[in-house]
Amino acid sequence: MTKTISIFATSLKTDRATAWLSPAVAAAFAVALSGVAWADETVNIGGSNAVNYMAAIKRPVTVVATSRGTIRAAEGIARGARPDRLVLASGFLTNESGSSQNVASILGSPAALPPTLIIHHRQDGCRFTQPAGVESFARWAGGRARVAWVEGGIANGDPCETGGHHGFNGLDARVVGLATGGR
Repeated sequence: MTKTISIFATSLKTDRATAWLSPAVAAAFAVALSGVAWADETVNIGGSNAVNYMAAIKRPVTVVATSRGTIRAAEGIARGARPDRLVLASGFLTNESGSSQNVASILGSPAALPPTLIIHHRQDGCRFTQPAGVESFARWAGGRARVAWVEGGIANGDPCETGGHHGFNGLDARVVGLATGGR
């Protein structure tokens, strides 16, 4: 039996939702999601409209967001988007993550948070997505979020870019598997 999912991925970094990923991760997502409804922010329908658009095609709708995209996902939920599931990777989660603009501060309360998966690298060196924010977010979420830590991979260049642990460099299959419901 094939598992069908719909995903709207978001990122503020570039005009492509998968740009935060290495080319190998983007290719792996394409393979993992072949035959399912998929939209990225180039659809230009934004926030709750994007979730509604995808829900009309196929449920469940999973929003997958990474880095600054986690802020956009939180803003969409705060404006009424109701995805069935949320995946936050290398997220701006709480003040402890390193930024006062974060998912917890935007939402204010975890009441609107759907079942959420946090994917985070234990050695994420980005000053805005420090691993310290993960546990405080899980506590804040009150059981609505589970955490998947990843380790290993390669760290090259800017710690806030795709070449570092922040971008899960070298961990493509692992991250895609987690985000799409695998282990």
